[in-house]
Amino acid sequence: MISKLAALLLVFCITGSAQILRGPMTLNPEQETWLTGDMQKTANLLHTRAARPDANEVLLYNTGYIHYLMGEDNEALNYFQKALDKNPDYPYAYLKMAEIYEKTGNILGALMHIKRVSDNHGDDYEVMLALARMYVLNGKKVEAERLYQDLISNFDEKIEPRIALAAIYRRAKKFEEAQKILEENMKIYPEDILLKEKARLYLAMGRKDKAAKYLLDMCDDYPFNEEIQQYRDSLQTIYGVAYTPKNYDPPVYRYRINPQERLDYVVKYGFVTLGWLNVRMLDAQILNGRKVYPIRFFVNSNPAFGMIIELHALYEAYIDAQSMNTIRSRAYTQGDGRYLAREYNFLYDEGIFRARIIYTDGRFEKLEKPLPSSAQDGVSMLYYARGVVSNKTGGTTTVVIDEEYKFGHIKYLNETESLEINDQDVEAVKIFARAEFKGVAGMNGDAWGWLSSDPQHIPLRGKVSIIVGSITLDVDEDAEDNVIDGKE
Repeated sequence: MISKLAALLLVFCITGSAQILRGPMTLNPEQETWLTGDMQKTANLLHTRAARPDANEVLLYNTGYIHYLMGEDNEALNYFQKALDKNPDYPYAYLKMAEIYEKTGNILGALMHIKRVSDNHGDDYEVMLALARMYVLNGKKVEAERLYQDLISNFDEKIEPRIALAAIYRRAKKFEEAQKILEENMKIYPEDILLKEKARLYLAMGRKDKAAKYLLDMCDDYPFNEEIQQYRDSLQTIYGVAYTPKNYDPPVYRYRINPQERLDYVVKYGFVTLGWLNVRMLDAQILNGRKVYPIRFFVNSNPAFGMIIELHALYEAYIDAQSMNTIRSRAYTQGDGRYLAREYNFLYDEGIFRARIIYTDGRFEKLEKPLPSSAQDGVSMLYYARGVVSNKTGGTTTVVIDEEYKFGHIKYLNETESLEINDQDVEAVKIFARAEFKGVAGMNGDAWGWLSSDPQHIPLRGKVSIIVGSITLDVDEDAEDNVIDGKE
């Protein structure tokens, strides 16, 4: 969902700051139903509101989008056009209409719609990506290549432009250029589309050994996705490589989640209090056949800086009690930001990651893609860190950041320090954490955490470097219900 400071700190830094406990924001009925995944009920609710004279372009777009997801293209086009009648400059209606035209073979019509929206939204990532794709389909390779290069320069952590440009170079037998594009940014997790393109490239270069390696990596990273596992057969028939499945039993950690735990933190830049972070846990539940703990992070900014930023957010994750993997996540963000609400479902048995999103303007979006064997978000990463530290080891895992996969690293430093908390000395274990992404204020993902040395390894302090100085997160000594060393 976001990413990490040995989880905590990075969660805070990516979002902003914090203050007092607040519950989730109130969503209207169709928004709440959308997050639950009930498509037909969402459509019924949207139709009722879309029939009103005051229906705006976002509401009409969402109604069309539901029909689009349900495969009802004519109804979808009807509502997308109604959205444009309300606002002729609404880009997302043009983009979805272009997708429908492309699917039905009307490539020229698709290009026309993309060109119309690119005149006013030419620097938007989705618009640029769609336009580059249209250039490829219309045989305009020079224009496509130039646009993909611009996308990589401006959005260097996005994976789709790299895959598309590498494919152009591969087909033109510019293998060295394709290699550079695929290998130069290691911050991108080796998602299945990246591994597939690497395999295609090395096969075209006559390097069957390298191509087979990337297909093996793909099968290893996504062991439960049926579509990807079909590559096992081609490994044997085309490459002569036998596939041996790994052992995917979840790790056994000495650390155990304590459902009574209540944690409170203050976040500072130097002597300035930016906000507060509160962590609360609910009783264990059974979700998707697994025992999970619902854990909530409440993030609120200091009201003294309301003229600069006002943030009130709730991040919640349902964490598997044994593996510390996320099973489901939700986020609610109030104030400025990209999202209003999101729900992520990590369907490990099917090998599928599914996201449902509501943007700040109310627009709906759904995303589905293969899921690695284990994954974390900004909440579960904290508990993953506590697990690996309890075994006096480190680990690398997948971290979901804005619906994309990134690397997350925890390094056990085998160092202890004494911290003064509530007028007592507490022995702390030090760790190094890295999330491969770019953050605000020049944050590069490097962070340090201090966890209590008892078996619960309670997070006591976090620090992350920015351009000037660092942001720190400490136990809030003014909170009355903190848990330190497992005692309330």
